[in-house]
Amino acid sequence: MALAMGAEYSWLRCLGLGLMAPGAGFLLWTGGDPVHALIHAALAAAALAAFGVALVVWFATGNVIAPAAVWVLAAIAAAAMNHKEQWTAAPWAVTAAILLLALAGAAMARLNRYRGLSVRRRDNAMLRQHVQLVVPPKAAELSPDDLALLGLLLDRALQPLDGFDGFDSIDQFQTSALRYQLNFAGYALALFQHVHAPAFHGYLTAAQSNLIHKQTDPRVWRYWALENRWGNFDPNPDPMGRDNVMFTGFVATQIAAFEAASGDGRFSAPGSLQFRRDDGQCFAHDLPGMVQTLRRNIEASAFSLIACEPNWIFPLCNSIAFAAIARQAPAVWEELAPRLRAAIDSEFLDATGQLVACRSVYLGAALTGVGGAAVQALPCFFLNASIPDLAERQWLLERNRILREGQFRRSRFWPVDTGNYGHTRASSYAATAAAAVEMGDAEMAHALLGRLAEERHAVLRQGVRHRPGVSLWAHAAEMMARAGKGGAFRAMMTGHPREPTPAIADAAYPAILPARAVSSNGGLSCVLYPGGAPGPVDIGLSGLRPGGSYDWNGNRLAALADGTARLTLALEGRTELIVTPIG
Repeated sequence: MALAMGAEYSWLRCLGLGLMAPGAGFLLWTGGDPVHALIHAALAAAALAAFGVALVVWFATGNVIAPAAVWVLAAIAAAAMNHKEQWTAAPWAVTAAILLLALAGAAMARLNRYRGLSVRRRDNAMLRQHVQLVVPPKAAELSPDDLALLGLLLDRALQPLDGFDGFDSIDQFQTSALRYQLNFAGYALALFQHVHAPAFHGYLTAAQSNLIHKQTDPRVWRYWALENRWGNFDPNPDPMGRDNVMFTGFVATQIAAFEAASGDGRFSAPGSLQFRRDDGQCFAHDLPGMVQTLRRNIEASAFSLIACEPNWIFPLCNSIAFAAIARQAPAVWEELAPRLRAAIDSEFLDATGQLVACRSVYLGAALTGVGGAAVQALPCFFLNASIPDLAERQWLLERNRILREGQFRRSRFWPVDTGNYGHTRASSYAATAAAAVEMGDAEMAHALLGRLAEERHAVLRQGVRHRPGVSLWAHAAEMMARAGKGGAFRAMMTGHPREPTPAIADAAYPAILPARAVSSNGGLSCVLYPGGAPGPVDIGLSGLRPGGSYDWNGNRLAALADGTARLTLALEGRTELIVTPIG
């Protein structure tokens, strides 16, 4: 301001004016004839628009350089003109505009706070009268339709590790990125295995392992080299070095869920995941190391929560990471949880009690009201495994917003698919339904899945069910809803390590699809469907008593010395396989 109003040279006054607001320097040259004024006013508007685009780039990719570069370059470009025709009142006009905007912003913030406090009083009254949601009983087996949806995820997970056929590949910076499709497909398969098929390994365990290994493909994680350089001014391309909770935290929880569901601890072995760049540089990571990285980043963060893109902190991303810490390092989580809970309550809730979509580390400003129901509900799914009382509170608040005065508010669900940016509410319905199921809200889950089926009809092709135009991410979220049950994710992530039990260790895909596979009383109880033509199928068992005798569907079976055995089952539609120890 001092330069704009008091500098001796006109170009210096113009530079000062340009530094007061993006593009404002051009306004100094709007004196003189109307055409001259109009041209420079248009330049000011163009510079302001370019600054707006730069802000979007900053938000989308963490490129903190872009907004500052546009602002400064516009100021320099205007100063370089140094025309004679000047609007001498420009500095005063710009100052007045800035002050008016600041006053309007302060008034709006005060009004929003007043309205928010009113909403909070109403919602607090609702919470005081709340009756505990009843966790509904869950069908013991998956339906054939849901198995067909499971097939969509299995088809993609069981292809070669370097293949991404059937994935949405649009960009690697925002929500359509490959990493999120891999994450949520992994969460869905782990949840299915935990709830419905804990005694089915084979290709189900292999599919989850493949999804984790695919995260090491440079196409998935090399975005971070750019984000870290232009957002943190850090040349380190290691995707798990600092911040980047949207990768480290998500993958850590994917691995933790896999270990919890399958009992397979391969990714806890030191250096078990190799992130190798095209130039040969390699970064070795494992689950315990990822959790320690998350801890270091939490302790180093002024807001306690970890940034995703450089500068931007998303509560949703952090809620996913919390689940990995809580499972892998319970003592660490017990130490961190009070700090993180306090941070969410003080920094990441708006005046109405909603979670803010994200907050800027550099500016402190928060984006509120972005993303609709899914941004509020999906954190509840993951928080139920780490801070369950907070998950319940936030779910009840969002449920109340969806069913305001008993009417289902479709407007709460954004009509943009998270996974492919298509014009559909599918991902919003699916993600919110997954949270409803986890929170034991059968009524809301039924309503949301019904809306999804009504607005996006599914088609069956070669035994696989999908919704045309809907992203893979949304299909994975839907599978989480259909495979889950009340508190299932929490039970999976907080339960004890699995003990070896009888299981199906070898079965061909897609010839054999498990609707249920559980161990009981030293034996097996399974419901299987043919994925193709009915007929005899070969099945390998493991975890049996070495040398033990078993009955399966009226036939005799003897386990080998290593506890394995094989049998041939006639698979005709819904087929039960009951394996019972003899003696």
